[in-house]
Amino acid sequence: MHDVDIDQELLDFAYRYPFSKEARELVSGVNDGFNGKYMREGKLRVEEALDKGIVTMKKTNLEYIKYAYLMSYIYARMLISAVGNRGFISKYVDAEAKRSAESLLDSDADVIRISDELNVGLEQKSKEFSIDFTKFLTFLSGPENISLVKQRLSMGKIYLNRKEAATLLTNAIKSEMGKNLPIQQKTLPKQIIECAKEIRLPAVTQTGKTQGSYAWIEKLLVTPIADVRHRTVNLILAPYLMNVKQKNEDEAVALIMEYISRCKEIEPNTNVNSTYVRYQCRYAKSKGLKPLSLTNARELLGDVLNFAGG
Repeated sequence: MHDVDIDQELLDFAYRYPFSKEARELVSGVNDGFNGKYMREGKLRVEEALDKGIVTMKKTNLEYIKYAYLMSYIYARMLISAVGNRGFISKYVDAEAKRSAESLLDSDADVIRISDELNVGLEQKSKEFSIDFTKFLTFLSGPENISLVKQRLSMGKIYLNRKEAATLLTNAIKSEMGKNLPIQQKTLPKQIIECAKEIRLPAVTQTGKTQGSYAWIEKLLVTPIADVRHRTVNLILAPYLMNVKQKNEDEAVALIMEYISRCKEIEPNTNVNSTYVRYQCRYAKSKGLKPLSLTNARELLGDVLNFAGG
């Protein structure tokens, strides 16, 4: 299976939290070389994440199963990178984060340990957790949101039970798992590239309305522009992805940031960042905003939309 003895406590923690420093330490200390079995298990892991929105936590005490499942995470990251679709990457990361968050529900000690690793700032007193109000707001985002109005606030700290603390940590876990994704295609083994082509991907459904009156926005999403990116995001892309395409917040942010990256290739100067994009997506969702019509978009954005025709 591997060529070194593995500390069982370390393996168990890495198995539950494959993004952790313990997992990285364990993986770096073994030398398995390329393994087709782990790659195939990684493929199943990616397909389950994209299909069901969560990766199943396999309850086991067997070392070889824990080790194989940890390694399948490494291969799954390579495979989802080879797929290359930012929306699918976001969905995969979301599913993996939910899996680890489920493990946090079983252990106060793990909640604090992961919080410390990810610099979230949770503290424990008795059966409650507390966090500075400003830190709380930092991680209060995404589909696993916790309503601020329901939380107890005292002396600048928010108080949470274990389930609420685990939910808050989910967003920090997503951020950690999303680092360095996608892995550059040129660094991936050929076997990974070929295996990724066999991954069963979710069907991308499009309504007649998307094909018709909103078809120009789909064209915009693959057409980099050199100007007016802020208005394009808040008046067109965020409302379209959140309220027409019904993307979740993380998927919408990932798609828009991928678009902005392409725009920067033709004009690098822009202040549009992920914080701004996330705010606009959340605002569009909360207000139920719809994107500008093509006619109004042309009046506002002018020559930028000449590609749209019609």
